[in-house]
Amino acid sequence: MSELPDSVDRCERALAELLGRKYCVLTGTGTSALWFAYSLVNPHRPRVVLPALVCLTPMLAVHYARREPLFADVLEKDATIDPYVVEKMLKEDNQIGAIVAVHLYGHSADVEALRDICSRHDVLLIEDMAQAIAGKYSNGSPFGTIGDCSVVSFGHTKILDVGGGGAFLTDDEVMTNRIRSLRSFLWHPPANKDRLSSMYHRLYYAIWECGQVDPAFFKLFDHFPFLFYALHVHRISDTLASKILEALPLLDSEITHRGQIATLYENGLSGCAHLKFFRPMGHVVPWRFTFRIDGHRRDAVLEEVRSAGYDISSWYPSITEWTPSGRMQGKESFPVANMLEKEVVNLWVSTDYNEERAEAVAEVIRRAISRTSVPTT
Repeated sequence: MSELPDSVDRCERALAELLGRKYCVLTGTGTSALWFAYSLVNPHRPRVVLPALVCLTPMLAVHYARREPLFADVLEKDATIDPYVVEKMLKEDNQIGAIVAVHLYGHSADVEALRDICSRHDVLLIEDMAQAIAGKYSNGSPFGTIGDCSVVSFGHTKILDVGGGGAFLTDDEVMTNRIRSLRSFLWHPPANKDRLSSMYHRLYYAIWECGQVDPAFFKLFDHFPFLFYALHVHRISDTLASKILEALPLLDSEITHRGQIATLYENGLSGCAHLKFFRPMGHVVPWRFTFRIDGHRRDAVLEEVRSAGYDISSWYPSITEWTPSGRMQGKESFPVANMLEKEVVNLWVSTDYNEERAEAVAEVIRRAISRTSVPTT
C-alpha cells in the first residue's frame, strides 16, 4: 500500500499518464520541483544553464539546490534557449552539469537538438513546462518526454492555476526514488505565505523598476534566494493535490479556449506595422499570446492598452544581471535576449477573455501603434 495520502497518490498517477512519463512526484510549488531536478546535478559539475529570457524563480531554484546558474542566449524566432550557444558553452566549460529547456510562452524549445548535445557531453537535460503543460512536439508526443526529467506548475498565472502545486516527472526509477527521499525533508508552507508572497512581488517590481534607471539595483536580487526560500520550497498538501486532480479534466477545454483567443489576436493584428509574431516549432499551448512590438513603440502601446482597461504585460526581461554569475558573463553576451526584452508583449488568453474582448484589445493595439511616433535623437 502507498504511504502517500490518497489524493497525492492518485494525482501523481494521473499526471504521469497525462504527460507521458512513468513517474511523478508532487510538490508544493513548481519551484520545489525545479529544486528537485537541480539537486540531481552532479556537484562536481555544479553549473546549470538557463535561457537568458526567463522567469526569476527557475534561477532562484538553482541557488536553493546549491548549484550555480549560468545563461545562454535565446533564439529570435521563439525566445527559447539557443542550442548552438549551449553547445559552445559546453565545449568551453566542463563545470556545466545541466541544461534547462524552458518551453517559454508555450513555445517548444528545440529539445531534439538539445538532447543530442546533452548526450554527447554527458549533462542532464531538464524540461521546464511551467507555461506549456500538455503541449506537443512536432511528432505529436507530449512536451517533457525527451529530457531526463521535466517539471510542471499549477501556480499563479499558469495554464491550470489552482493556487499552487508543481510536479517532477521522469522515466528513471533511480531518480524518482532519490527525489521521493528528498521530499521527506520539505516543510509545510509557512503560516505567513500570503504575506511573504505580497512582499516578494512588491520588492520584485520595485527592484525591476529601479534597475531600468541603474542596473546596479539588480544586485538586490542577490538576497532573494535566502529571503524567500520558505515561500518557494515546501511540500504539497492533500487539499492542493485534490484541487489539481479536479482541474485536470478541464485542461482540454482550457487549452482549446486559449488557442481560439490567440487566433483572434493573431488575425486581428496580422499585417500591423511595427509588429512581429514568433514562429515556434510544433503545437503551441498559449500561456498568453506573445508577440513583439518595435522597442521604440512598445511601452507607449502598453500604457494605452492598460488605460483602456485591458490586461497586457511585457514579460520576460533578460535576467542575466540579476545574479553574480550572470553579471560575470556580461550583458553583451546575450544580444537576442537584450533585444527581445524591449519588444515582448503578452496578451491574456484566459477564460475571462472572450471573442469580443480579444477583438477590442487588438483594435486598441492597432490604433496605438498607428499614432505612436519614434522619438528623435
